[in-house]
Amino acid sequence: MTFTRASLGGGSIRSLRGAGGAVLCAVLLADAIGVLASRSAAQCQSYDPTFQNGSLHGYHLLDGYTFDMIVHDDGSGPKIYAGGQMAPVPVTGRNLAIWNGTSWWSPLYVGSIYDVVYAVEFFDRGFGPELYAGGSFSALGSYNLIRWDGGFNMSLVPAPLGIPPFHYVLDLKTYDDGTGPSLYVGGNWTGVYGQSFLLRWDGFGSYPVGAGVNGTVLAMEVWDDGTGSKLYVGGTFTLAGGIPVVGLASWDGTSWAAVGPTNLSPGVSKLAVGDLGRGLELFVARGADIERFHGQTWTSLGQVNGQVWGLVAFDDGTGPALFAGGGFTQIGGVSANRLAKWDGQSWHSLGSGADSTVYSMVAYTDPAGPRLYFGGGFSQVGAIYSDYLGAWRGCSQPIELMCPADGTLVNCPCGNLGATDNGCGNSVSSAGASLRASGTPALNDVQFTLMNVPQASLTLLVQGQGSRTDNLPFGDGLLCLDGRLVRMWTRTATSGSVLVPDTGDPSVLARSAARGDPIGAGDVRYYQTYYRDVSATYCPAPSGGTFNVSNGVRIVW
Repeated sequence: MTFTRASLGGGSIRSLRGAGGAVLCAVLLADAIGVLASRSAAQCQSYDPTFQNGSLHGYHLLDGYTFDMIVHDDGSGPKIYAGGQMAPVPVTGRNLAIWNGTSWWSPLYVGSIYDVVYAVEFFDRGFGPELYAGGSFSALGSYNLIRWDGGFNMSLVPAPLGIPPFHYVLDLKTYDDGTGPSLYVGGNWTGVYGQSFLLRWDGFGSYPVGAGVNGTVLAMEVWDDGTGSKLYVGGTFTLAGGIPVVGLASWDGTSWAAVGPTNLSPGVSKLAVGDLGRGLELFVARGADIERFHGQTWTSLGQVNGQVWGLVAFDDGTGPALFAGGGFTQIGGVSANRLAKWDGQSWHSLGSGADSTVYSMVAYTDPAGPRLYFGGGFSQVGAIYSDYLGAWRGCSQPIELMCPADGTLVNCPCGNLGATDNGCGNSVSSAGASLRASGTPALNDVQFTLMNVPQASLTLLVQGQGSRTDNLPFGDGLLCLDGRLVRMWTRTATSGSVLVPDTGDPSVLARSAARGDPIGAGDVRYYQTYYRDVSATYCPAPSGGTFNVSNGVRIVW
């Protein structure tokens, strides 16, 4: 039997031949598969592959940039409401989309392909929460703010709040100054109804916000510094209500106040409120600096060499932290490609980051657990193809399934999709081989169970230091592993199943060390099983072959 040659990262699996029962013993070179470039201990690959390649069926793809996201529960469960310059797939709308945790839905067209949503916010004017979207809508008439009632009714917010063409609404925020909630609308217009850059809308009419500000409004957040709830407004302005400021000021419903150091240049691009263990604090991205404000105390969290467009406090399973996204490549002296995490002590890169600018971020719990969602102009995050939208899931689970061949990511070589989280289907099971790991990595008692393979099939459990990003077709299945590979155990299936390590076998850590790949605490390894499927008619060459692979398993040791 002949195996086809398959490219793997910096090397390749050789064209391999087997005879009789010794088929897969020759699949990989010697005890350690050294044909691939060696890779140092891998970082936790924490990017969710949901949006890899836009998904086989297209329901996970946003075709364009997302500039703002908000989470809202309309009574049927929390969802992400996203605005930008994009067309969801399947295309039933444009520039405004809703993610329910598994797929996108777009209720309506918000303008043309030339129009943009920069901000989304929910506001209740007495008829229940409605979604407001602000941006640049020249195709919708002379107004740049719309509202949606949750059904199929979209309406322009009329004058005097409507913003003329060629002026943008850049942020929206609901704030109650004690007299009832209002929607605050900020942007880059001037001379509109006697009000500059900022307006307040109570659902029926617009009102000035004191004397306003004298420059573009980019960000707003509501926070109580211990003296009462206030609206914090950031942007490029130097005056707020006539008071000198440096791009950041607070409004309490009656008066403006300067906020923060006065020796910096204006240019606040993003604000966030979060609790990192000291109670709620205000985080500020101002020019080349990220700051932390706790009561009257300001602390710099470090310098950044590019714009920050996303700031979110989020716990990825390792404790509460501040996450930043934008156009930077360095933050706090650490190299980080547009995505970074501050853990309370220092900044860390989120793996290899994103290959283009991140414009929006939001924390959201989908059916698989808590995630930090982010949108932008990227096509790849953490070496995973992820078009315009990504999700960081953290490393809270030491054992996770990966590389499913159920149609979530890519198709199987012969369209032989397996069951959820299994490998591609084989000649005896349309569900495909199921590789599962049990036990606790920290206790070194992990065991692997393989099921749904042909009777007496020769199998090989392989360990890799990395995972593939393209799920390469390989035999009748999809290859998950990359980097330096190690052959762990070769077994003959009994009644279509295999258990390793079995009684009398060394532990996984001992076996790996003996094979030349010692594993330290916190190291990550990836596992997949190769097995023989001799049916020449099930998935024949050139699409397939006479061998197959299971799903993958990722373990943080």
